[in-house]
Order: sequence, then C-alpha cells, then structure tokens
Amino acid sequence: MAKSYVRLEREGKQKKEDGRDSCKGLVISYAGVAFCVLFIAQSLAQNLFTTLYPGIAFKGWAIIMFVIGVVSLFTPFIQSKLGIRFSLFVGAMAHPIFIGSLATGSEWMILASCAILGFGGALLWVTHGVYIATVCDGENVGKMSGIFWLIFNTNLIIGTFGLSALYFFGINVDLSMIPAYMTVVGLIGAFMILGVKIPKSEKNTKGPEDSKGFLVSLKEETLRTRDTLLLCLDPRMLLLSFLFILQGTTASFIYGLMPLLVDSSNVSQLFLCFGIAKTLASFASGYVYDRFGWTFLIAGNFIINLTAYAIIGLGVETGSLNCIFGASALLGSAEALFLILIAGTIMDLWQVDSAPPFAAYRFLNSLAGGAGFLISPMISWMALAIFNAVAVIATTVCFVVLYKVVLKKSEFQMYQSCDKDQEKGIEMEEECIGGS
Repeated sequence: MAKSYVRLEREGKQKKEDGRDSCKGLVISYAGVAFCVLFIAQSLAQNLFTTLYPGIAFKGWAIIMFVIGVVSLFTPFIQSKLGIRFSLFVGAMAHPIFIGSLATGSEWMILASCAILGFGGALLWVTHGVYIATVCDGENVGKMSGIFWLIFNTNLIIGTFGLSALYFFGINVDLSMIPAYMTVVGLIGAFMILGVKIPKSEKNTKGPEDSKGFLVSLKEETLRTRDTLLLCLDPRMLLLSFLFILQGTTASFIYGLMPLLVDSSNVSQLFLCFGIAKTLASFASGYVYDRFGWTFLIAGNFIINLTAYAIIGLGVETGSLNCIFGASALLGSAEALFLILIAGTIMDLWQVDSAPPFAAYRFLNSLAGGAGFLISPMISWMALAIFNAVAVIATTVCFVVLYKVVLKKSEFQMYQSCDKDQEKGIEMEEECIGGS
C-alpha cells in the first residue's frame, strides 16, 4: 500500500509538471507565431534592402547595429518602466516603420528609420530574453527556447519561399511594391505581440504609471546602465563575449557578403536553404541543450562553422552554387546554435535578473555586427570568413575555460565559505556549552 501511494503521488507530481510544461509551451508558441508574422515582413524587407538600395544598404545596417548596441545599455531601465507587454509592442512597432520607409524611396527617411529600428530591435530582443526567462522560471530553458525559435524561424522559409516561387514561375513582380504590402503584415504582427500572455508575477510590476520623480528615475537609470557596463567586465561575460562577437560578425557575413557570392536571382534560394536549416536546427538545439548541456552545442558550433567556411571557399573556387547553398544551410544551423547557446547560458548563469546580461549581450553583439557591416564593402569575403573561423576557435576555448575553470573555482570558493560558516557555528555551540 505504501509503495502504491508513493507511486501515485509521484505520478501526480509528474502530471502537474507536464501540465505546467504544456501551458508554458502554448504561451511560448503564441509568442513564436506573433514574432513570426512580424518577421515574415521584416525578413523580406531586409533581404530586399540591399537589392533596392545598394548605395546605402551597408550604411543602414551599420546604423541599425550600432544603435541597437548603444540603446541596449538602457533597455533594462526602459523595460522595467514600460513592463514586458508594452516593451515588446513598442519594439515591434519600429519594424513596420522601417519596412514602410523602404516603400517611400527617400534615402534620408530610410536611414532615419534604420535608427528607429535599432532602438526598437534593442527593446524588443532584450525584453524577449526577459520574457522567455520569466515564462520558463528556470525550468526547461532549452526546450522552451527551442519551441520559440522553431516557430519564429519559419518566417525565413515563408518569405523566401514566396520570392523563390515567383522567380520559378516567371511571375513579374515590382520588388519596390513588396515593402508596402509587408508594412501591413508587420502591423498585424506587432498587434499580435501586444496579446502575448504575461506571467502573473509580472502583471503587478509598475509600468508607465510609475509615480517616482524624474530625478529618482534618472539616478536609477544611471546606476542600472553603469551596472550593465560593469557586467561587461565580469569574467563570465568576458568569456562569453567571444560568442557574442562571433554571432554579430557572422550576421554581417550572412546578410552582407554572402548574397554577393551568387546572382541576384539566386539570393532567395540562398536564404531559403538558410531558413530551412535554421528552423529545423532550432528545436533540436534546445532539446540537446536541456539533455546534454553546453558541450554538445559548442562542439557542434565548432564543426559546423568551420565546415561551412571551407565549403564556401570550395564553392567560390569551383563556381558551384550547390556548395554555397549547402554552406548557407550550415550557417543557418550555426545561427540556431548561437541563439540557444546564448539564451540558455545567460538564463543559467544569471537566474535572478536576466535583463542586464541580455542587454550586455546585445551591446557587444550589435557593436561587432555594426563594425562588420561597416567594413564589409572594404574587405573580401575571405577576410571576414577567416576572422570568423578564428573567432569560432576562440569561442570554443573560452567556453571550456568558463565552465571548467571559472565556474568550478567559484563553486569551490562557495563550498569553502560554507565550510567556514559551519566551523564557526560549531565553535560558537561549543563555547555556549562550555559556558553553561
């Protein structure tokens, strides 16, 4: 009877945990769908950016990335004032503004909207990290992140597949009109994001109605920004910074130089391969992270990235489109690994308050990406590929040092301090017994 009762109790607990996971999965799935709709429009627009405006595209990308980097330092404060829901909505609304500017044909409006997109992107993605951490609450981080990215990354497939179909069937479409249509889709996605479910613990946090005075708020913002900057000097963050920088420079290679390796008619197919691989790898990466930890992902990152750049070199040398398409798929898988590895590591190392580390991540990542886009027109694809390959090796070494040296040392020091506290407690008990 006792064994039967214990078994039933264990099964009841397991059912409750499965129920919580199902609810979390549904919440994350809706967020993934809302983000996906928004970025169907955004991904199509950003793929057309270089085609429609080759003279200012790299400059525009650099503005976006640099603004994201700078604004990321202040986003934890902004997010704490607006709350999760309105921070996501305000960040999302910057995207249809950027997409709509591409339909105007005005270069100054496009560059101004790039700055707006940089602000919105910083707020959206830092808040997204906080939102996922809040929903997960330390449980199944990799799985829930994988569900989000699996659904979200289908935007790359839907958008690029649509363009590929148009080219395949020989349908003539005025590319300059696509941003106008996508602006409407972007607005729908932004308002869908407004409907994301917020965990109960976050519903009572103060938002725009916060009654604190301006000087008090300014002081808080200054201190929080200082803390975020100081966090960049944390040994853990310094070791992770190689991964952040690698993700930024990889993005500048994928969206800046890689499309130039093929004809404009093949760009949509190139990104279709990229999107399919990134989507399929997203959920698999989350499962692997939860099941096996960081080691398998960092090993996969090492192998996939170096193989991709080697295949690109072979494709350029031989003129093989299949090689370049295959390398694009590998880089899509690597992007999925980056996202899960970064999100999972930050949420594991900073469980109490994940906003500052996500802000520090965006700061370092965006500055690296901005620098990559800025210098891309001045260097060859080979130079950036070699830099990224070296960064892959450095990232692998830094992860090993982080987990095998830095974190082990901090755990050992924590155990030592616990032992000392216990020894002091025992000595005080002995003194009390001796005194009595």
